[in-house]
This record gives sequence, C-alpha cells and structure tokens, in this order.
Amino acid sequence: MMNINVDQGEFNVAESGFTITTGYAVPCILIGVYDKKLKKAYLIHEDIAAHNGKLSEFIEKIKAESNIEDLIIKVRGGSGSKKDPDFDAVEHNRAAVENSLKDFPKKNIDKLWRKSCMGIDTETGKFWFRD
Repeated sequence: MMNINVDQGEFNVAESGFTITTGYAVPCILIGVYDKKLKKAYLIHEDIAAHNGKLSEFIEKIKAESNIEDLIIKVRGGSGSKKDPDFDAVEHNRAAVENSLKDFPKKNIDKLWRKSCMGIDTETGKFWFRD
C-alpha cells in the first residue's frame, strides 16, 4: 500500500488504497478524518498559532467532499502539560480546533490532548497513534 506523508503546517487527502501519516505533534494539532463510505482519509498537522489559515481550508474541503455523518474524526497533539513552554499556543490551538469542529456530530469525534503521531489506513479505516 502506498503512503502519503503530511508535513507540519500542511494537510492532504488519501483515496482508497493508500495510508496517510504524519510525524510527531506536541504543541501542533493533528486532525485525522476518515470517510467510511468513500474510504477516504484527510489529515492535517497544523500549528494554528504559527501557520494560520490551513485549518479552515481543511475543514471546508472535508465539508465539500463528504457527508459529515459518515466521518470518524480523531484529534491528537496539543500537549496536555501546562508546564509545556508553548502552552499558550497550545490553548489557542485547542480553541481553534474546537471551533472548527462545532458543525460535526460530537459522537463521531475522539479528542485526546497529548503529543502523538497519527496514521490512517483508507482500506480498513484504522487509525494508529504513537504517543
């Protein structure tokens, strides 16, 4: 299976037959979205405070291409430690994520605020994390 990698500050989409992955996020936010019907995955690795703008573009792309009821959404990153020197940015990033996901069904969203990597297999819909 072919892999698509998402760099920090970017997002991408993987069609059926691909995996999509990204590296470690501490203050950054990772949002992985899997469309069960289309077998399609979306993934963003974004430091909203630093990059500004990619998150809204990412969300609009998902809304244009998928039925929000068919989506599984996983959120990671945004370090859970208030001792993190970047915690002010982390709080800003978390708020931006919460706001951007407000139109999606809450039952389809799994958020875990901690440093992590993420990958999604488009054939199975399986997410993997390395915390």
